[in-house]
Amino acid sequence: MHLTPWFKEAKTGVPDIDILILTALDRAKGNWDATIIDGGPHPYEDPEYLTAIEGQARRWDTILPVELFAHGLTADQWSRLIAAMNDLGRFGLSDMAVVRRDSEENPDESVYAPYDD
Repeated sequence: MHLTPWFKEAKTGVPDIDILILTALDRAKGNWDATIIDGGPHPYEDPEYLTAIEGQARRWDTILPVELFAHGLTADQWSRLIAAMNDLGRFGLSDMAVVRRDSEENPDESVYAPYDD
């Protein structure tokens, strides 16, 4: 439930792939320090993945489920997943609150906002 906004951006519509994407997003939540700084090892040689991470300062090599690389994601799909993981890792749901917009107009729409003590 908490991952829904990020999952909407990264999902493929293929159940076997999407469960791995949800796993990756869940692992990314609050794990910014576990990302690999640019220049670290490249355990995955998938050319589409390497294209998507080119020029990025950080990568999620240690958090991405290895099974995800067997599904042939495109560089665009990898980019969307990595962007979602970056958001989750940087901001972490422990520092976020769900804010409902207009519940009369669109009850399923919500946004995440930082907690303010």
